[in-house]
Amino acid sequence: MASVYKQEGKKNWFCAFAGPDGKRVVRSTRTTSKKSAEKIASRWEADAALRRAGVIDMTAERISQQSRRPIADHVSEFRASIESPGNSEKHVDDTMKIIDCVIDRESFAALSDVTIESLERYAKYLRDDFGRAPRTIQKHLAAWKQFTKWATDTRRLSTDPLSTLRTPNPEIDRRIERRALHPDEWPLLQAAALVAPDHACGITGPQRALLYELAIQTGLRQNEIRQLTRGKLHLQQSPPFVLLPSRSTKNKSPARQYVSTDLAERIVSYAKQRPAGEPLFVLPHESTVAKMIRKDLALARETWIDEVKGKQRKQRVQSDFLANANSEGQQFDFHALRHTCGAWLALAGENPKTIQTIMRHSSITLTMDTYGHLFPATESDAIRRLADRHFPSKKGSA
Repeated sequence: MASVYKQEGKKNWFCAFAGPDGKRVVRSTRTTSKKSAEKIASRWEADAALRRAGVIDMTAERISQQSRRPIADHVSEFRASIESPGNSEKHVDDTMKIIDCVIDRESFAALSDVTIESLERYAKYLRDDFGRAPRTIQKHLAAWKQFTKWATDTRRLSTDPLSTLRTPNPEIDRRIERRALHPDEWPLLQAAALVAPDHACGITGPQRALLYELAIQTGLRQNEIRQLTRGKLHLQQSPPFVLLPSRSTKNKSPARQYVSTDLAERIVSYAKQRPAGEPLFVLPHESTVAKMIRKDLALARETWIDEVKGKQRKQRVQSDFLANANSEGQQFDFHALRHTCGAWLALAGENPKTIQTIMRHSSITLTMDTYGHLFPATESDAIRRLADRHFPSKKGSA
């Protein structure tokens, strides 16, 4: 039975009772009235007895309490849970920006405010009002699905409100189909970049030409190139290569990407001008990089068209050569340089497994789906060899 008493030097009454686990609990009633203290003690004791008997579900009670906490408290604790060695600082920051953005737009105050309808509404806003691609929408929704799953696993929510939320498939519903550079286009793009202005993006024309060539030879993604420093260059080795640690790559595996000796020499000369530990290339914001390379491509096309007159000029104007978008709707941006790497390897007849390794594809299926149509046609030769070996010619037979 609960007992109430006063501790020496204290004005409020204290009570002692058996807690939910059967152990003695001592708690201040925060009242100077003995009668009120006895009522409080009886209620606490009764609640503890109901919990011991299983009448009150302690898990449900915890979830109820957690759901009433400000959502900002949960967000802070969620960030701490994903700040692990396996997650880069950029990944954590990007994830939390997405979480905060949705909270602000949908005015979430508590976890109980999060519904599948609110995230579907947010996805529609990204697509219709902001023009975001399916891959970007998928990234935003995936961050929130991770957050609500964590909240459910840690007993902050009884059920995951986003467990049935469907995310777009970027492979099926692509907004942008990229085109590779034709081998004849590259020298003209390189020449245009060398003489082009800085486009107010903080990186000179010669630096851009070097950057584009590096992207084509290595297949490195934009965010991976951003993390290249002098310490990641091994260009005086034989053969020369750049090495990115697992924390800097998309698939979280180290990337050793080889380059030609000629490009290595030019990068070494350029790298001497860059401070140690600083990025090798100071690229503009992600939203500006596509505009940057498209301006260089436009200058290359304009120069190429102006080389001729009359009927030949008209033909060049109507062609896809050096165009940002071709007649099939495929577009050119910085990531298209990576696509160019794989395409040129396929056109050269390199082994698909070699291309998979260079492109760092998760499976040979992805490599073949992306570049299989570009491999030199060998079917007729294969059938001819089969026939010569197994079906020798029988001249004169009926």
